Amino acid sequence: MNLITEEQINTAGAGILKTVQKNSYSFDSVHSPQFAAPKSLVFISSRDMLVQAVCTKAQGFIILEKNYEQLKELIPATATCWTTLSIQQAMVKILPLFDQKKMAYPDGIHPTAIIHPTAQIAKSAI
Repeated sequence: MNLITEEQINTAGAGILKTVQKNSYSFDSVHSPQFAAPKSLVFISSRDMLVQAVCTKAQGFIILEKNYEQLKELIPATATCWTTLSIQQAMVKILPLFDQKKMAYPDGIHPTAIIHPTAQIAKSAI
């Protein structure tokens, strides 16, 4: 299982994420608050979500910026935290980092794939 570093998240989220608390964690998954684990990254848009994620010992949070001031006292000092103006935009940038299929097949082709030698790709498919 690949671990995604804070640096990778910062690079992918450039212009979308702002680091507000840094603790040099690496993350192995993105989960909803109720299914998070210590190496999980969790997208947070409400107080209830953060409380639930803290209970699961999650250590990475991407929080909706407009809610950050109200929530910051609930964030464990050991966690890493970013804010964003848009959870949806942050998800678009960050979720691909955790795509296990993409990691397993970086060129996008399964090793057992068989392509007929005369196969052609239509221009409309590109």
